[in-house]
Amino acid sequence: AYLWLESHVPHGRKANWPSASVKRCPTLRDTIRSMTRSDENATPHVIRLHGPWGGSKGGIRNSEFGSDAPDNQRADRVKVPLDFGDWLEPSFRGTVVLERAFGLPTNLDENQSVQLVLRTGLQSPSSVLLNGTSLPTSASTASDSEDGCNEASLYRHEITSLLQARNRLRLTWVIESEPLGGLLYAAIEIMQR
Repeated sequence: AYLWLESHVPHGRKANWPSASVKRCPTLRDTIRSMTRSDENATPHVIRLHGPWGGSKGGIRNSEFGSDAPDNQRADRVKVPLDFGDWLEPSFRGTVVLERAFGLPTNLDENQSVQLVLRTGLQSPSSVLLNGTSLPTSASTASDSEDGCNEASLYRHEITSLLQARNRLRLTWVIESEPLGGLLYAAIEIMQR
């Protein structure tokens, strides 16, 4: 970005670069790297799960009229990062399900582990299923509020023993207030043990 800016500064004028006192919010990459790892020299092989994801919205309650609405599932194709505020109506209350299939990473050996890494918005999923097996839903919170940035939940869980030739990941959220957050990042990481 600096090279582009430098090349577009009028001749004879000095570029106005940001000062060191300007606060910089951590990028997604910074947040992922800040997760605790036992060996900083071990760089994981990252396989991002961008898309397509299958997304369905099931209405539990229509807040606008205060009445129960039928459970009308509507399937969409979505990509990560996904902001619920852009995808859902502000009055939406109900269940959101995101599903994605992925294959078994190749050339895995007994000295490697595979971890599922998710970064969600303000609300963590209420259910995480891999191949029908429920995973813990607790996530470590990466709070950047001191820097004036948004809070996000970073989820990491070992999934090596659950992997099959074809895998299906299913994430479920129960939205009870204005839909905020979403799924900002999803990947599997292969690391040396």
